[in-house]
Amino acid sequence: MALHGKIETTLELKSSAEKFYKVWRSQSFHVPKHASKHIQGVEIHAGDWETVGSIRIWQYTIGGKAGVFKEEVSFDDEKQDHNSLMAWKEMS
Repeated sequence: MALHGKIETTLELKSSAEKFYKVWRSQSFHVPKHASKHIQGVEIHAGDWETVGSIRIWQYTIGGKAGVFKEEVSFDDEKQDHNSLMAWKEMS
């Protein structure tokens, strides 16, 4: 049974908001190197690392259970500030 809904959170960062945004926006291939306990890999399914609408597939582990998450990412580059919104859309 799949979960359905919306999750929101606020994070305190140890880096600048701009750097965090840049990593998730166009350099997400670095995430598994820095969070390998939880994220084992990410690959491009369609598009590329830079283009909004590209589809990425993530391999992750939470609570000892492995999973795969397919997503389409959209970013609002016009509003890239300390209140930037990053939205992930899960794909089946």
